[in-house]
Amino acid sequence: MQAFEQFVCDRFNITVNEMMQQAGGSVAALARSILNGDEDEGAGSRSLRVSRDEKRKNNRILIICGKGNNGGDVLVATQLLHREGFDVTVFSPYSVIEFTSTAVRELDKVVHSPIPIFDSLKCLDLSSFDLIIDGLFGFSLKGDPRPPANEIIEQIIYSRVPVLAVDVPSGFDVTVGKPQNPTVRATHTLVLGMLKNGLHYHPEVIGNLFFGDIGIPKEAYVAKGYPYPQFVN
Repeated sequence: MQAFEQFVCDRFNITVNEMMQQAGGSVAALARSILNGDEDEGAGSRSLRVSRDEKRKNNRILIICGKGNNGGDVLVATQLLHREGFDVTVFSPYSVIEFTSTAVRELDKVVHSPIPIFDSLKCLDLSSFDLIIDGLFGFSLKGDPRPPANEIIEQIIYSRVPVLAVDVPSGFDVTVGKPQNPTVRATHTLVLGMLKNGLHYHPEVIGNLFFGDIGIPKEAYVAKGYPYPQFVN
């Protein structure tokens, strides 16, 4: 995926920021559908959608934000959902100096907005949220998550709140294609760009599987011989 993104940037003159904006839009669109209870089943092998009877009405969303571009994707989604009237809260355990240059621009926008942002989960009751968007780790994780990420993942699991994982559930190592200890148990996973190694074989952590458009043109997939995904709207 890293090589494919670089190919797209070089060949089609698309920037990382443009892909991040598109990815954030895809995340926001699926989050909206989940909370409205009208999302279609994805390509996953089990159905864990939130039923209309169980769906809560407050539309409170907790954004778990990492320091990489995956964190930037969910920060873009945060701003879009806030503008649409959703009650969004951001949590990130990382300092601003740890963020990638692209992600930090989105963090700055959130910091200078009315959206509440926390650096500790002690002030938050995770079970009070209707949806958690997991943007802690993307496909760069190797091995078991280390503190404080492992503790954050365990609290997400313990909350039993529906989780939308962005690209991969945090804790999933796509290099070996397996969940590590611990790994978020998502009810929905929005894969960005293309399917990552091993996800299809672990429905217990990916839930319903969807594909998110990050603005890569179909011609790029064709040029590399990759299948063109059916993206969520």
